[in-house]
Amino acid sequence: MKRPLDPPITLDELLGRCMGDIEFSRNILQGFVSSSQAQLDEIASDLADGQDHLSIAKKVHRLKGTAATVAAGPLLGTLQELEHLLRNEETGAANIDQLTEQAMQQFRQIRDFANSGAL
Repeated sequence: MKRPLDPPITLDELLGRCMGDIEFSRNILQGFVSSSQAQLDEIASDLADGQDHLSIAKKVHRLKGTAATVAAGPLLGTLQELEHLLRNEETGAANIDQLTEQAMQQFRQIRDFANSGAL
């Protein structure tokens, strides 16, 4: 039996951070979607270009902070792993590429949720 996907964000947590204001929550989530696509694209581009892992880890760290703000738990977890690998260079490029692709997929889920009008 296939396990259901985790929701891309924890609504109760996001609403709590926005003091229950649904419109403000929507605006925060849309702002995250607007800014994060460019950040993820830049991270992927820097990795493809062989940029310094420490400088990329700093970009991942910033994105991780905004993911935490919108209660994007699954994406946050992926970014934590990616940052750790980049800072410590413990594994090969395949694992870093895999986590980067996973973060992109999780971001698309958040974007689709934000655009669905479900909030």
